[in-house]
Amino acid sequence: MAELVSVIIPAFNSERWIGDCIASVTEQTHENLEIVCVDDGSQDATFEVAHAIAENEKRLTVIQSTNQGACRARNIGIEKSNGKYLQFLDADDLLGKNKIKSQMSLLNGTQLDVATCPYSVFDDSTTAPAPPPVVKTPMDEQTDPFEWMLAKLESGRMNQTACWLIPQQIAMAAGPWNETLRVNQDGEYFCRSILKSRRVAFARNARVYYRRANPTSISRSMNREKAESQIESYKLCSKTLIDACDSSRTRSACTKMFLSFLSQHYPEYPDLLRHARTEARKLSASGKWFVGGSNFSLLCKLTGFDQALILRDGARKLRRKWR
Repeated sequence: MAELVSVIIPAFNSERWIGDCIASVTEQTHENLEIVCVDDGSQDATFEVAHAIAENEKRLTVIQSTNQGACRARNIGIEKSNGKYLQFLDADDLLGKNKIKSQMSLLNGTQLDVATCPYSVFDDSTTAPAPPPVVKTPMDEQTDPFEWMLAKLESGRMNQTACWLIPQQIAMAAGPWNETLRVNQDGEYFCRSILKSRRVAFARNARVYYRRANPTSISRSMNREKAESQIESYKLCSKTLIDACDSSRTRSACTKMFLSFLSQHYPEYPDLLRHARTEARKLSASGKWFVGGSNFSLLCKLTGFDQALILRDGARKLRRKWR
């Protein structure tokens, strides 16, 4: 019999999407599943919708919790799960029908490897269009865990939370989701998890559908508290990577996280910008920094990173003025 996979769904104010999300799991071609949906203190009918589905779906357990954030909800899901493999899925996203089966086939029963897959992005409609284009990343061809992480940081690309299938053994070795973080929780968690693995398997034929523009998603808005948490997550990732292999390439890749923070937030939160710049200098003292798209990277090379930030901010202000 195929191994049991636990699908953990944290949900907050997701009544519009939770039905489609759960359906994308119950329709999986890998049938030996348990679904643990943790309602994180929703103020809408998320719990009621999920509970109604559970009345006719024995594989679904719905847990109602006070609002403590997605990371706490995921940790509750882990605590209540029984599967040998863990699939995390946000309540507004969807799995392709063969997602789990394709990855389980690649893992072939091992508890030493992790599996990922491509994802597609769709807008805030209730169902995914067919088929949205696949997001390709430099990590797709990497099988070494450390090289995978460096490729991610060096390229500045993301990997969607639901793309991963993690053996329970690796999840236990990596430790729980960090409940103090408000943003980049998945980046910090999977950094730890990936580096506990022997190999990263890429299921080319599997698919995740990532919904953008959900206003209740934790990543949709930024404030000072989240910006502070963003820096903290980058510091934790940097420590994990440098502890694994302290090299100039590792430090350069970690530096890019703090440069991306500066690029994203300048000129807001001056004290946090100073903090990020200090962390970057600890990692890469040369100061020859560049990050972002091709135009901004070229500007960094021509004028220096700090001057490029000033020039870009000035250009944006002029554009806003003349609209």
